[in-house]
Amino acid sequence: MKLPDKIEKIKNFVVDPAKRMYLVSGSLALAAVLYFTCFVIPLTGAVLILSSDTNLLEKKISIVSGKITEIPRMTKKLADLKAGLGKFSKSFPAQKEITTLLESFALMASKADIQILSITPDELKPLVIDSVDSEYYSEMPIKITAKGGYHQMARF
Repeated sequence: MKLPDKIEKIKNFVVDPAKRMYLVSGSLALAAVLYFTCFVIPLTGAVLILSSDTNLLEKKISIVSGKITEIPRMTKKLADLKAGLGKFSKSFPAQKEITTLLESFALMASKADIQILSITPDELKPLVIDSVDSEYYSEMPIKITAKGGYHQMARF
């Protein structure tokens, strides 16, 4: 079959109304399938993902909003704790004092020939404000567990 014959067949196919309707219907069906496959289905998936992300963000926003309302209460609590810390910080010894105290225990233990097993701070005693020494000293009871003989303990 020659090219002019093929062209003539295509013209006759397009001119026939029934065949033209099938051609247009098939083209529209193919276009619809391509449209749904390329655009509608991927966009629907993206919308679903964005919807779940939006719900998650709304939950996070509500949690943060609830915490924001607690800020004034927490700020007041922080100020109260700082004030309490200021009161009690004077009753605790400084790091330098603790180091010196432990070194002196170690020196006394080595001179008395005993072995210190543990040093444990006890409950703090409240300061007696009327005492003359309370301005310069604070009581910090400690428990010392040591190993040694009777006479060595007495020397210690």
